[in-house]
Amino acid sequence: MFEIWSWTIVPGDVHRSDAHSRGTCELISVVRGSLKITVGSGTMTLQAGQAARFVTDQPHSYAAADDQPVSFSMAVLERAEDGYRYATMLMRTGADYEIELPVTTTPLGAISRLEHALAGFESEQVQYRQRVEDAELRLTSYRSRQGGEFGFSGELAEKSRQLADIENDLASSIDGQDARSAA
Repeated sequence: MFEIWSWTIVPGDVHRSDAHSRGTCELISVVRGSLKITVGSGTMTLQAGQAARFVTDQPHSYAAADDQPVSFSMAVLERAEDGYRYATMLMRTGADYEIELPVTTTPLGAISRLEHALAGFESEQVQYRQRVEDAELRLTSYRSRQGGEFGFSGELAEKSRQLADIENDLASSIDGQDARSAA
């Protein structure tokens, strides 16, 4: 199993996890703040910009190390009894991206491939926003110039509704990322 997480933990909250299967590794990279990590009886603190890899086949926990929220990303590679096996599908509204991760791919290589796939989302959002703006500009040419009812007003209303849905999907995509980060 392979997972990627993006977390924000506020001061006072602690995420505790039971031991994973033997050989499970977690790679953690702190984006902002200071993260306290406890694995078994050992504790370490990572600052923004630092990263570490842990074997988490024993109880472990994560917490903000000071009075500021901490944001970090984490990749978890859990080993099956007979070796590593994982399939990854990056899914979002309107598109599916399959990321090929053969068994020989290292955890760091998997993270690199996922980061590459995620890097395109921002430019995609910019393109969709531009398409919405262009459509809104064209919309004015469809409006009646004499003040009477426009012959295609029903179609125009449907297109306006579709544009609003696209904008809402884009906004919820961004809001959903913030909500997942808060989780």
